[in-house]
Amino acid sequence: MNGLEFSAFESMLDNAAKRRLIRADAVRDAVENGMVMWGYGWKGRALSAFARQCGFAVSVYDVDPNSRAAAERDGFRTLSDKPSAGPIVLGATQVQSELAKQLGERAIFFQEVAYHLNMPVLANHTREYADFVSENPRSVFDVYAKLKGVSAERYKNLVTFRVSCDARDLSDSNSHVSTMWFDEGLLSKKDSIHKFLDVGAFDGDTIRSARRFLGIDEAIGLEISADLINSMVELHDGTFKLRPLNVGAWNVKCFMREAAVGDGMMTLEAGEYGSVACDLIDNIVLSKIDFIKMDIEGAEHQALEGAQRVISTYRPCLAVAAYHKPRDIVEIFSSLEKYQYQDVRFAHYSQCNDDSIFYFLR
Repeated sequence: MNGLEFSAFESMLDNAAKRRLIRADAVRDAVENGMVMWGYGWKGRALSAFARQCGFAVSVYDVDPNSRAAAERDGFRTLSDKPSAGPIVLGATQVQSELAKQLGERAIFFQEVAYHLNMPVLANHTREYADFVSENPRSVFDVYAKLKGVSAERYKNLVTFRVSCDARDLSDSNSHVSTMWFDEGLLSKKDSIHKFLDVGAFDGDTIRSARRFLGIDEAIGLEISADLINSMVELHDGTFKLRPLNVGAWNVKCFMREAAVGDGMMTLEAGEYGSVACDLIDNIVLSKIDFIKMDIEGAEHQALEGAQRVISTYRPCLAVAAYHKPRDIVEIFSSLEKYQYQDVRFAHYSQCNDDSIFYFLR
């Protein structure tokens, strides 16, 4: 059993909700009285655009002149100097806790504004992430109770953050984004990892990292975007075996339609005139695989259903995204628990809802 009993765990979540409510007026004022956004990367850009869509005025401050120029091209008023007074929304999500130390009570966290506006996230809305934890404390606790050590602490902090929307709840336990997909437990098994299956391979960035961190000899990359497949092919320098496949992972063999979800990311949805070939991982992988990474914008459940033979037979190490849907932090764990891996880990790699990963290690 980890440090908290259920009653204390539930009380922790209740207190997180109270803290969010206490700050609600300050968050509303920051949005409705001329919002100032610090940081115009992916997250800052998306939140600025959505706030404007909701009818609110937004000004952008960024130390990078190129980012300010991008904001100006998008039609935002920009500031070359940080305002000396008033609230500032932290759009530079990876360094929010550090910026908050500079601003003190003036700091308004990205997730607080996203919650206030109920900003869309893939097929969900931001408040659904907080609501799922608050409405299902027992299910969330059951996962926490089965994790060990630092993984349990990371998970506890993540679910607290989902309710509070306060990035400071994450700052003490977050893993660095540069190590995403390559937990130290996975790295300790590198000598037994030779063949890698990247489900949602994008442009091959994680295959490139697997070469560096694990020294893999062979990789299969599944990616539904034909353009990204072409980028992946460029990785093939002859020093290892690469098999890029323009196919989606699903629980039946079929054709589906691809849908953009932003920032170059794609997902699958049912459609009568689908053009994306999909198949079971069980049909694609016909020999031993050592490591599977899965990051497919909410289709992880279906892909795992289609990989049962491969997981049962070869027992590869698994790294699975658990943040595309609010329920993923419970259901991804539950769907893999039946395989009885003894070394299960959790890590979170951002200061927003993104980038929660479960590792099931053989």
